Amino acid sequence: MAIREAKLALDVVLPPQANKIQAVRDFVALGPSFVDGEPDTLHWYGYKTADKPDGTPGFFGIFDTFPGEEGRSAHVGGGLATALFANADALLSGPPQIAPVGVLGRKAASGEAPKVGLRVIFSAKAEAAEQLKALIGDGEALVHNEPKTLYWYVFEKDHTTFGVVVLFNSDEDRMAHISSHAARTLEGKMESLLAQPVDASFFDVIASKTSS
Repeated sequence: MAIREAKLALDVVLPPQANKIQAVRDFVALGPSFVDGEPDTLHWYGYKTADKPDGTPGFFGIFDTFPGEEGRSAHVGGGLATALFANADALLSGPPQIAPVGVLGRKAASGEAPKVGLRVIFSAKAEAAEQLKALIGDGEALVHNEPKTLYWYVFEKDHTTFGVVVLFNSDEDRMAHISSHAARTLEGKMESLLAQPVDASFFDVIASKTSS
């Protein structure tokens, strides 16, 4: 059977009410029970980010991938999205932030269930957007040489906003990826291309679907 590549994704941020952290976690944990029956939802990850050093609370998030618009639209009209919107007022401090994005590169052949991850958002200067896009995309060749980087996706939200979601088995593997020579080299090259500092969040995976 041919491997279907992720070409589209949803990058979802769920800001919880302060007294509903466990309830939102329980809701996210139910995700696979909905998406396991969606053949065009290739991979699905539900997670909780760590609080920021400045005290900004962490958020819950979902990142899921699809081979095309038909699968993404079916998912958006499916049971998980219906349940999310039905419970949003009771659980969240604001509306779900659902961003349809295009997948520019990926490593997603592991099949393992990841435990931790990293989400990074890059905002480019308008005149440097294409250069930053190409530079981030160069990471695909590098992560294929990192056996402990289980899943890696780079995506485009709009002309100047890009993101990377990376998943691992352990914090040790995550730190090895971040501190690698390749990562440091890319970081140095992109500094002059950014309109603002990168927005990086460590997260713990709550539940996932890693086979379609």
